Amino acid sequence: MNDRMRKQLHSSRGMARLTGILLAAVTVLLVVVMIPVVRAYRAEMRRIECVQSLDSATRQVAADYLMRYSGDQTAKDAKSVAAEAMLGWEDICPGYGTVYVVSNNVPEGKDGLPFRLVCGLHDTDLKERVRLNADYVLEQVREAVRVARAKEESAPAQVDAAINGGTQPVLLLDEPNSLRRGTGASIGHKGIEAYYTVDENGAVAWFVYADENHAAVWRTGDGWTGDSYS
Repeated sequence: MNDRMRKQLHSSRGMARLTGILLAAVTVLLVVVMIPVVRAYRAEMRRIECVQSLDSATRQVAADYLMRYSGDQTAKDAKSVAAEAMLGWEDICPGYGTVYVVSNNVPEGKDGLPFRLVCGLHDTDLKERVRLNADYVLEQVREAVRVARAKEESAPAQVDAAINGGTQPVLLLDEPNSLRRGTGASIGHKGIEAYYTVDENGAVAWFVYADENHAAVWRTGDGWTGDSYS
């Protein structure tokens, strides 16, 4: 093999190697770019499936209300019917969102379904979503503190509240912090955060739950505040 042929062979191999490297790099870049697109698509599909599932459950609740209760349906009744219709309450939302039974506040003497089903993960009313999730998490914090007091133990440094298919850590603070708005508008905060304090008797005295959009704050004697209530 003469020198000219060796040069051509090495050149071809070099080009092939370079082409392979470039193709691999392009593939990696495409994967990196597509990951958030795929995640967004999956999230949107789960939202749509949740809407459809809630709609099916709500129709069953409405049918049960019309046939059996004639105005006397309770939130417990509505939840039971929806759970039976959808083969389980925890599985109503395909994305594992926590579903709540919310009063429609139908005026006395007026017609209307007394309750509606709301998902704590996909509710389009962002303030309502925070309010419902906050109240649900606070219930779990109170129970954890109650159990600790019954055992004559200190309030838990962290309560892991079950919500929306996962757990939300609620941290014990010595005193309330300044979180009153969504973490996206609060310096030093990010994502979903929750905190609580206790009084001199060891009972929950203050609590805050905030996601990126809004916050809900509860305090003994004052009830609920925060920008989700404004």
